[in-house]
Amino acid sequence: MALLHDLAEARTGDLPRSAARYLPPGAKRAAEEAAFAALAAPLGGEAAALHAEYETGASREAQWVRACDRLQLMVKVLAYEGWGAAGLAEFWRNPANFPDTERFPALAPLVAALRERRDALSARPR
Repeated sequence: MALLHDLAEARTGDLPRSAARYLPPGAKRAAEEAAFAALAAPLGGEAAALHAEYETGASREAQWVRACDRLQLMVKVLAYEGWGAAGLAEFWRNPANFPDTERFPALAPLVAALRERRDALSARPR
């Protein structure tokens, strides 16, 4: 499931949620579904079922993969800011961007450490 959930991005690229507002309604999802179907066809029905499970968050495993995906996004945004990218403060203000540490407490120390690194980075003079 973790390997499959971003498979479509091999064809569509990794479009952030904010980009969807510039596309016709449903276009991003339709493109990702078509790309996934094309790429996963040789893998059979189990791949499609796992992908659907992830998309709906139907299982604890799907929710865990989603939480880990959000964690890796935190790492990525922190790296971008470390490299000098500006304008990413909005990401850190949106709780929807972070894993659910109440549901998955094992992630709490990692989330806290990333937030601490981000705070230290923000405090540095530019």
